[in-house]
Amino acid sequence: MVSGTSIGPKEAAELIGRSKSAILKAIKEGRISATKNAAGNWHIEPVELFRAYPDCVPSGTQSPRTSAPKVRDVPPSGTQTETEHLRDLLHRAEKREADLIEERNAWREQAQRLALSDQRPTPEPLPQDNLPQSLEDAQIVELTPPPQPQPGSGFWSRLFGNP
Repeated sequence: MVSGTSIGPKEAAELIGRSKSAILKAIKEGRISATKNAAGNWHIEPVELFRAYPDCVPSGTQSPRTSAPKVRDVPPSGTQTETEHLRDLLHRAEKREADLIEERNAWREQAQRLALSDQRPTPEPLPQDNLPQSLEDAQIVELTPPPQPQPGSGFWSRLFGNP
């Protein structure tokens, strides 16, 4: 929604001392919120413009002061704090590595146990009452080879039994 105080990219560029293309690029990158009307013109609220570019406030106006310090006013952290942080990260990484090694070894042991044990089901014993007690009691059965197809008969003849 466009209010009566909105300005175009050209006026915004003049207010903060940037180029129009820099303003349009900031809009496309999402650093500045703007609306586009039906004619395709961009409308920027001045508050939004000065939120994105706080250092470019015109000389006649002052930026509002907040209780939160600016990032650049915070002193850099000491080396002792950084060292403690890095040691904590290293300790956590070593603990994670030890846990992974322990888990890997447990899986390896399980795989070796499964690979070395016989996984086949035990066969049921054969009934002893049907087996012959000696070779003399056994019946000799002569095996005959299957009938051979007649030479010269084709595949379809053999399949459907036509002579």
